Amino acid sequence: VLQAVDVPLVIGGSGTPEKDPLVLEKCAEAAEGERCLLASANLDLDYKKIAKAAIKYKHNVLSWTSMNINDQKSLNKLLFDEGLPKEQIIQ
Repeated sequence: VLQAVDVPLVIGGSGTPEKDPLVLEKCAEAAEGERCLLASANLDLDYKKIAKAAIKYKHNVLSWTSMNINDQKSLNKLLFDEGLPKEQIIQ
C-alpha cells in the first residue's frame, strides 16, 4: 500500500491491548520514514512501545482516551516523558 499511495497512512490496531503494541511496532518498522499515524496509544496498553517505535521509525501517534480530559493530559505527559515530541502526537 505504501508504494501505491502518495499520502501518509493511518495504521490501526485491532483493539486488543496485548497485541496492538507489537503489531504497531512491526508496522512502524516496515513503514520506516513514511510518517504514518500509529493508531492508537492509550492508557490500557503498552503506550511506551508505541511511542518508542514512532520515535525510532519517524511516525506520529494518535493519543486516545475516553472523554476524560484528565486522562488525555496524563497520557500526553507520559508520551512526552517517553521522548515523543508534541509535533508527533495527535489527540
